[in-house]
Amino acid sequence: MMNKIFKMILLGAVPFLFSCGNRLEEYIPGTYVYSATGEYSIAHDTLLISAQPNGIYQILRSSGWQKIRDGKLLAPEYDSAYWLALFDKQKGILQEIDRGKILAFDPKAGTLNLGKRSYRKLKDSGND
Repeated sequence: MMNKIFKMILLGAVPFLFSCGNRLEEYIPGTYVYSATGEYSIAHDTLLISAQPNGIYQILRSSGWQKIRDGKLLAPEYDSAYWLALFDKQKGILQEIDRGKILAFDPKAGTLNLGKRSYRKLKDSGND
């Protein structure tokens, strides 16, 4: 009797676990922003994440910053890079292919964590 109950619970949990992974995969695409201000610089990062076939995600990282010297902002500087990442369903993360960076998502908080940085997801525009 106990084995039947356990099997019923387990069988009910499996679709739930898969649906959670699917919901996370649907949440991931979008635009995420991060800003930081310090004594020596101001920085802004944007990650634009788009889903590709087979659990692959393309990420465009655009960064801009201004150094602060003697209390004055210097000319802005910019950089951008393209990354490819794989979705790990078991861990619920994206792992960047080239350097192994881990992107972790918290849909309830509307954030993406990359190292010590916490990016905020912008509202969906319906185009993602």
